[in-house]
Amino acid sequence: MEPISKLTRHNYRRYIWDYMRSQPSRNELVLISSIYVIGFLLTTIYYIPDNSVPLGISQPPGFWVLFIFFLSILPAVWLPTKIDRPSKILYLLLYYSLYTPSIIVPYFILQNYNTSLIIYSFTILTAITIIRFSFSWSPIQVKILQISIPWLIFWASLVILLGVFLVRTFITFSPTHIMDFPMIDEVYQTRSQYKNVADSRFLGMANQFTYVVFPLFLIIGLVKRNYKSLLIGVFGELLIYSLSGFRVSLALLIVIPTIYTIVYIFKIGYGKLLPLGFAGVTTLVPILSNALGFKYLQAIVFERFIFMPGVMSSLYFHKFSGNPKSPGDLLPLMYVLVESTYEQSIPNIIGEAYFQSSTHANGSFIASGYAAMGFTGIILSALVILFVLWIYDSVSINTNEIGHLLVIGPALLFINTSLTVILDYGGVIAIPLFILSDNSIWMAFQFGEVILAIILLFIYSHVR
Repeated sequence: MEPISKLTRHNYRRYIWDYMRSQPSRNELVLISSIYVIGFLLTTIYYIPDNSVPLGISQPPGFWVLFIFFLSILPAVWLPTKIDRPSKILYLLLYYSLYTPSIIVPYFILQNYNTSLIIYSFTILTAITIIRFSFSWSPIQVKILQISIPWLIFWASLVILLGVFLVRTFITFSPTHIMDFPMIDEVYQTRSQYKNVADSRFLGMANQFTYVVFPLFLIIGLVKRNYKSLLIGVFGELLIYSLSGFRVSLALLIVIPTIYTIVYIFKIGYGKLLPLGFAGVTTLVPILSNALGFKYLQAIVFERFIFMPGVMSSLYFHKFSGNPKSPGDLLPLMYVLVESTYEQSIPNIIGEAYFQSSTHANGSFIASGYAAMGFTGIILSALVILFVLWIYDSVSINTNEIGHLLVIGPALLFINTSLTVILDYGGVIAIPLFILSDNSIWMAFQFGEVILAIILLFIYSHVR
């Protein structure tokens, strides 16, 4: 690139273009991450109301601010500079949307800087370091099916799957409820109605379509220039939003095309653009939101998708640091081997304790891992994620952009949901469970969203 001192107004645009397409250096990523963390700290101090979260918010003393700042940027030293595997996209999202909030927010909410909280922070650091090895291991060539699946058969299978979901939707909901889009401030009321109307089987299917199936339609439409598939993906996510009020449906409609554009136009440079995007969210969004008087911008972009995972990590730690853990809730179906400590689910316990309602307050693998087995649970969860991402990379070898983009939905789940949900492997061992316990044979059709994504990606890798 041309030295900055020699730039003229005629070629500065070309300079910016070349810079954005260039692979980031390690120093650049650390600098961008530092801006992100500083923006996060300042936004939490000046723009998050004290009464906006359970237990309130209070600025920690200067020493602890410096402590969490350095602990937050430490993993930036080994962030991937080139995004050539899906696990690297997920790792970046985990770092910016889960790790950093889980390090910073507890010190603003808990206001008790004891040894246990410090160990909690270093355990989270250890977990994110473990997950990093998912893209250090060489992927394996998975060759179980020695067949080629015609594209028409694969496409027809997706359409049949879509038909089953639409039939269930029209049976479950009234016509007036379908495609009736709630306003942003009405989503919680819509969500409550949705859970009262739909049964557990439909709720599970809807999650699979929200995070995996409809994104797959959307991605195929973008990559293959298949406009029918693209319209199905857009229609599906809007349908889910109208039924459930889940804002993640709208987020996926924005994030997937955005990342696809970055991948297609900037190639290896998107290893720089994603961090820059997060830095912009923490430094610019709160300022613009308050300057324009449009608080929903900050509420959706910053508070919901970045700040809230840190809040949940704080509340789970606060609740279970002085109460019995529940090992049966660490992994899917673990309750078969270890009885759950509580009659209620862990998210419902958190909802009643801190939100005074039946809110299903899901937490990430950090929060749920701690609730299950303390510090050990977080480390074990990280080891499971390491293995799952390595498998995902392996089955995505021949899928190009499809594999990179399909990981986005599961990435959002890793940030906001426990492993017991997103890694549900009931279908794999349904028959012995049905024989040896009182579990329903319906488990044969229950797959966590991440497992379903791996299965669909594996099948797609054989499509010709």
